Amino acid sequence: MSCVSKFRHTPRVLRILESLAQGIDPYTSEVLSETSPFNNVETVRALYRAIDVIKWQMEQKPDPADLPKNAGKPWPKDKLEELHEGFRQGKSIDELAEQYQRTRGSIEAQLLRLVLLDQQGKIKEND
Repeated sequence: MSCVSKFRHTPRVLRILESLAQGIDPYTSEVLSETSPFNNVETVRALYRAIDVIKWQMEQKPDPADLPKNAGKPWPKDKLEELHEGFRQGKSIDELAEQYQRTRGSIEAQLLRLVLLDQQGKIKEND
């Protein structure tokens, strides 16, 4: 895991980096001197690149606080049996995700494992 992915990104961090990239002291709002390392063209490019990477990563990776309670946890065997039965009874994937506090992707993956969905996500017919 990279150090960037371990870092908790906040709007404050981005404001600090953006201020520095614009040649402004983020704490005093004063213009940085021309001899400041933050006014070096390579430093400014690096700061903007870091800002872009952080913004991209924030879009790619959901905040763990936004994930359901059981996201990423192993499935107990009895819960898999309940999932199977609930799906057979006609519950939607969204209903099951809410019921089991899992992501939609987790529900779909387990149903695929249970061979209840085909690769296109449609209900398989009983053979």
